[in-house]
Amino acid sequence: MNKLKAAIYGLGFMGQTHYRNLIKMKEVSVVAVCDIDLERTREVIDKEIKRYHNFDTMLETEVLDFLVICLPPFAHNGEFEKAAARGIHIFIEKPVALNTLKAKEMYDAAKLNNIISQVGYHQRFGSAIQKLKKYMEEGVAGKPCLFDGIYACNSLHAPWWRD
Repeated sequence: MNKLKAAIYGLGFMGQTHYRNLIKMKEVSVVAVCDIDLERTREVIDKEIKRYHNFDTMLETEVLDFLVICLPPFAHNGEFEKAAARGIHIFIEKPVALNTLKAKEMYDAAKLNNIISQVGYHQRFGSAIQKLKKYMEEGVAGKPCLFDGIYACNSLHAPWWRD
């Protein structure tokens, strides 16, 4: 069985979490990681995995099946679009962008390049969301025209998240 070759871009808390989960999967081989802080890559990543501090260099060097992007949205600089243009499937952590225009550009890049992309939004699998989806599919909820959701959490840990 050929393993899927993966890379992780951004080794903060979520990047490290995805790394720990991916290395447990027998179908996946994490072949590279990238972070602007090379010291962080040395602390958490197996010595045999290639480390990069420049995303473009990693993208040009590695042959990847999929990429996990774990950056805060203000740090995105076209990486999604560059990877999509190479046909690399993408898992990206939320929030994906600071505004809807940027999110639409990312969506368009995924669609244009026929890649699979998923946002790491765990609530989509929650029972309330699944029930609402079922009601919508069955027509019980009617045609959606306005959706208002409230999610309360402690977001005091990062100024970019509060903004």
